[in-house]
Amino acid sequence: MSIQHPGVGHEGLTQVQSAEAQRIRDEEHVKLLGIFYYVSGGLSALFGLLPLFYVFVGAAVMAVPDLQSQQEAFAARAMGAMFASIGILLFVIAQAFAAAKFVAGYSLLRRRNRIACLVIAGITCLGFPFSTILGVFTFIVLLRPSVRELFDGREPAKELP
Repeated sequence: MSIQHPGVGHEGLTQVQSAEAQRIRDEEHVKLLGIFYYVSGGLSALFGLLPLFYVFVGAAVMAVPDLQSQQEAFAARAMGAMFASIGILLFVIAQAFAAAKFVAGYSLLRRRNRIACLVIAGITCLGFPFSTILGVFTFIVLLRPSVRELFDGREPAKELP
């Protein structure tokens, strides 16, 4: 004996169940993407510390005692400053990417800022190979109409006959 909703045939009930199953699947996919963005952001922040090695090398070269001539001392200090500057620039860029991934993870878990998540997914695709995979899956999930409705705060449309 099956329970039927008034005015809904057997086919309509399975469509409602199918829409509910799709909503649950969408919520799980968005939650997993949010967690993966947190993990990816943490790894990016960790590996983003590597450019600090250039900063330390540059500072060490600039701190070398005076060499025999003024030209050699100036060249050594200029080289050290260049190393330190490049290291600082790479560090800031890497940490900005990590922060963007954390923002995407937070937004995905709260179902907010879908467009910002798509932009961050595009930037994330620049990292090869794992970040590219994460970015592509983010596009696949966030471009579904049912996920768009999930982010808009609406219930997914129920297809009734």
